[in-house]
Amino acid sequence: MLLLLPLLLILTSCVDLKGKVAVSSSARMTGELNYSIDKSLASGTGVNSFADFKKQAEENPGDLNRSCSSLTYSEDATNYKMNCIFTNSMVSQGDLQARTEGSQVILTFKVNSDAERDSSKRTDFGTIDLEVTFSDPVIQVSENKSGLVRKLNDKSYKIYGYATEPMDIKIVSCSSNCTSTSVSVPSRVIDAKSATEAASHAIDVANIQTDVANLIAEVADASTVVAEYVRDTLDKATNAVQTRNSGTFPIFDRNYVQSNLVSLQSRKENFEKRKVSLEAMAKFYDEAGVLNESYKRLSSSVKKSISDVERGLTFANRGIQLLSTLESELLKQKNLLNSPATTPTPNIGKQEVTAKTSSKSITCVKGKTSLKVIGKKPKCPQGFKKT
Repeated sequence: MLLLLPLLLILTSCVDLKGKVAVSSSARMTGELNYSIDKSLASGTGVNSFADFKKQAEENPGDLNRSCSSLTYSEDATNYKMNCIFTNSMVSQGDLQARTEGSQVILTFKVNSDAERDSSKRTDFGTIDLEVTFSDPVIQVSENKSGLVRKLNDKSYKIYGYATEPMDIKIVSCSSNCTSTSVSVPSRVIDAKSATEAASHAIDVANIQTDVANLIAEVADASTVVAEYVRDTLDKATNAVQTRNSGTFPIFDRNYVQSNLVSLQSRKENFEKRKVSLEAMAKFYDEAGVLNESYKRLSSSVKKSISDVERGLTFANRGIQLLSTLESELLKQKNLLNSPATTPTPNIGKQEVTAKTSSKSITCVKGKTSLKVIGKKPKCPQGFKKT
């Protein structure tokens, strides 16, 4: 375990470590490490009170007291705790170390190198969750097992794993005048040259594609329902205007429109977030393609999903536009109904207003409804048929 005294080596299976440190360009650390040790499991080693814990810790400080600027002890209902503070500290002993080599800063993290390799015999509870931020961009990450190191950004990485899991990690950062030819690659695929690893990623991508397809189907259905509602409402308004029947003019259902607007806007935001996430994945796989040709194919698959997400955005935007303009379109129809004009009025962007004067007339029917249209070139409104 990281910088742990002999007591914690005994308790390694019940230790949680959380920490956040910054590493300067001179390989000095600032930050803190927090250890939590489960009381019930500690009692199995003879540590039955906070006094026992503190005594053991102070009598067996190990590397901690040489690396920490301050080391404090506390407890809560379920855990004994230690807090190690680094203040511009050189950490060159124990399992966590940082050093300089020319313009490079090299951080190494090695724990449980002699741990039992058979997972069926190893007790895997207690975790390590350590965030490390460098002054300069990281140019190289290596790990004994894929997934132990997670990239947060160009300068920050997180080390995460089980406390009893063997870890052998190296992270290298470099200043702008660095002459290293190392290539930065995503940490998860530093050793992803096997078909098995690529296949695992392919399954992830396939699941994402299925999820995206379901989301698109849902928003397409929602957009279709909205479009039909808008068309039906405007058809009723058009009919009321043409028949001069204010009693059949549709009422604007504000609650229905607002609820659907909120739903479609939420779907739109979901697609926008998904697009950003997929673009990051595509970049990830493009970089990973340096190691394995399979990742180039994965990148193509993810980019196809980005195209699908854009199609989902189109459906959402269409529904939002129709609902957003419905009230104003109904108002236009209402004004026409209340005016002396008898001219049929248009649906959204699809029909042209006919001339008011004509010597021709036609009869149009829709179900049991019949109306006469007079004009220079009379035309039945949408939904009606000429008899």
